[in-house]
Amino acid sequence: MNRTTARTQRPQPRSTMKAMIRSYKPSDQEATLVLSLRAWKPVFNAIEKLIGSELLLLLRGDWRADQANQVRDVLTDVAAEPRHQGGGIGTALTETARNWFQASGMRVAMIETGGGPGHTPRSPHLGEGRLSALPVVRFFKALLD
Repeated sequence: MNRTTARTQRPQPRSTMKAMIRSYKPSDQEATLVLSLRAWKPVFNAIEKLIGSELLLLLRGDWRADQANQVRDVLTDVAAEPRHQGGGIGTALTETARNWFQASGMRVAMIETGGGPGHTPRSPHLGEGRLSALPVVRFFKALLD
């Protein structure tokens, strides 16, 4: 799958913002990294509050460096600029990926997400209830002395 990136034409209120989805270009790498770090910071802060700094460090190491490696190597996460979240970018990216998967002959797609308020089965970017959820709980324990 080609990498895709969403760029806004100009900052607008969430309800009217237009996003353009296009193929990723190598020149997008730095801007994608900056966006990734901004978008995922609140997620990792929330995870850290849930499981603690030590366990997060053991699981992800330096999450910022990990995100940088993901942007450089394989882009697997979908994120919207925090100030534009709720404006339809996640839905547009998810639908673009779903259409690409379907056109490629895939029969099933899986979306994994956190359990925060923006990631409920009724969320627009998760199909507004058209997806089947399989509740999963992961348990973690640091194995240090």
